[in-house]
Amino acid sequence: MRAIGPLRPGDPRDLGDYRMIGRIGRGGQSEVYLAEGPGGERVAAKLLNADSWTNERAQRAFMREVALAKQVARFCTAQVIDAGMLDGQPYLISEFIDGPSLAEQVAASGPLEGSALERLAIGTATALTAIHQAGIVHRDFKPGNVLIGPDGPRVIDFGISREADSTATATSQIVGTPAYISPEQLAGGQAGAPSDVFAWGVTIAYAATGRAPFGQDVIPAVINRVLNQSPDLSRIQSPLRELVARCLAKDPQERPTAQELLLALLGGTPGEATLPAAVRGRPLAKTFTAVAAALVVGAGAGAGAAAAHPWAPAAATTTILTAPPATAPSSTPSPSPTVSATPVAPDVAGMSRKEAESRIKTAGLETGKITWDCSGDGTPDRVLRAAFQPDSSSVDLVVRTGKARIPDARGWPLSQGKAAVEKAGFRVKVGYKQGRDWIGKVAALKPAAGTHACVGSEVELRVGVR
Repeated sequence: MRAIGPLRPGDPRDLGDYRMIGRIGRGGQSEVYLAEGPGGERVAAKLLNADSWTNERAQRAFMREVALAKQVARFCTAQVIDAGMLDGQPYLISEFIDGPSLAEQVAASGPLEGSALERLAIGTATALTAIHQAGIVHRDFKPGNVLIGPDGPRVIDFGISREADSTATATSQIVGTPAYISPEQLAGGQAGAPSDVFAWGVTIAYAATGRAPFGQDVIPAVINRVLNQSPDLSRIQSPLRELVARCLAKDPQERPTAQELLLALLGGTPGEATLPAAVRGRPLAKTFTAVAAALVVGAGAGAGAAAAHPWAPAAATTTILTAPPATAPSSTPSPSPTVSATPVAPDVAGMSRKEAESRIKTAGLETGKITWDCSGDGTPDRVLRAAFQPDSSSVDLVVRTGKARIPDARGWPLSQGKAAVEKAGFRVKVGYKQGRDWIGKVAALKPAAGTHACVGSEVELRVGVR
């Protein structure tokens, strides 16, 4: 159980829709609170220090970070739920993990060993794989950012992460904790996914021995060891020792990727690691497929739960044409009747929308109402059903469409937010939201940013007003 302290004078009582309950702690960049959500659920609320977020560019960068973090599969990570601004100061809402950090646990109970160490290694490697699959570099992976929850380890704190293809370097300042920073970062190079793998190796070495392999004394000495010396890993048992050594290679090209690291931990590469006791004896393909499926299903379940179906398919109207009743033959020839041609609706089910519209026009009819349906799987832009409307000589269509993720336009000027949402395939409606956040800019979206909705459906951009 995490120790929760009382709120102090000056602490916020509310952050958006979340009510503060108590203080969890304080980091170098933020204050962390235990909060309660609208449905009574407990969450962690992080209020970032205001000094770094005074300009609009930094605030928009923060919201882009949040949008990326929401894409991370929830397997072995603390899910990012929401974010916002309080008088220009960003806050982040994430899943509350009721457990100590790895640093706190090792300090209190000593190093991990056996199955506990294996679970930590596999769980954190799984989390790192999910983070990198979302295109994120964590950049501050360390024991303080690994929480030991009731269901296993969870990686937290994407506060200084960047998109994986960014060119952030350490030339202007050291970002992160020196004992866990890679050689290329300290040398002013790019901080990429290999830097996270290096930090993972340092973290696992700390968990196994109770000390950081490059020391944690004065910063110049630590930096010198990271750049020029080999770590002492003799207290780590094989085969984990050899895998950690590969992760701590000075050359980032010689380190495994997070996915390769996870596969090695599961025994996927001969000579690199043996199968952990928890999964020993199970076929490798099934073991790795189960872990990979958990990553994919975790992301898919989040998207599916948030998917919106605002337009129900219109009920098809069927027109039945019957022949006139037969009459007895007459010996007197009658003049040929004048036949009024009745247009026949063509069968367009399964066609693309454009093909169906062309076929309807050729038949002398018009395309009527088009209803979009994203309730099932199938090829987008295909006609599911057609209904002939004889009164208007038109054919209504129900067309399958796909789902798209609603972009996070919070904090953007209305014109830019509108352009981004329309580019994603949605129609835009403008509304307003009263409060203190993002006055004159997009303050909220409905459906919420990051959820998935039918392409072509309506998204309301709510502009902040006082």
